[in-house]
Amino acid sequence: MREQEQSCLFTAGVPSGVPLLKGTPSKCPYLPDRTCMVEYFAAEHFSEDVYEKMFVAGWRRCGQVFYRNVCPGCNDCTPIRIPVSDFKPNRSQRRALRRNMDLACTISPLSFEEEDYELFARYSQERHGSSQKEEDYYFFLASSPIPAMVIRWRLNEKLLGVAWVDLLPDSLSSCYFAFDTDYQARSLGVNSIMKQLELCRIWGKRWLQLGFYVPGCRKMNYKTRYKPCELAGKGEWRQFHS
Repeated sequence: MREQEQSCLFTAGVPSGVPLLKGTPSKCPYLPDRTCMVEYFAAEHFSEDVYEKMFVAGWRRCGQVFYRNVCPGCNDCTPIRIPVSDFKPNRSQRRALRRNMDLACTISPLSFEEEDYELFARYSQERHGSSQKEEDYYFFLASSPIPAMVIRWRLNEKLLGVAWVDLLPDSLSSCYFAFDTDYQARSLGVNSIMKQLELCRIWGKRWLQLGFYVPGCRKMNYKTRYKPCELAGKGEWRQFHS
């Protein structure tokens, strides 16, 4: 992203005077026939309470960069969250939990760990054909201006999955999940979201934030399978009806 344009931020919960930068147009990663553009700002430290209030206005975090989409002629990237107390797992989600009961799960504060990077790099290459260097990984996932954690799943000593999650006052925010693609049949991604919902219940969090839902993008459709779920629009959250 190039620092082409600077203004001041006055949107949902963000203090005025924060320098706001605008990126250059690029090909949309979700809808290839469209153009993507973001506005963003960087912070080494930031209030998790303020950040949580920014979700409804379309803000997300990537490392120490906070961004939202301001794409020309398109506003399909829609924030989505699960109200934890209302969530009811379906049959396939319960099946994914049972399938992975033999995995050991651990939770740690966010830090750079070589094995996390190696799994992320393999996953990125095999799933997306993308080569990731250590500095790419650190920028994307291993640095954060707000409290964050890493959830790991192991089969014996083998690392199968890693989730990077932000800890917010009333929410957990699911940032990313990478897994060993040799174990795709285990539905490790579903198992990860179910674990995050469990942690929300244990810790008294009201919502699990899932980032963006993009109508017309098949790889994003899984997010609306966690029901009920809510989408943000015009400054408020509304229940999604398929």
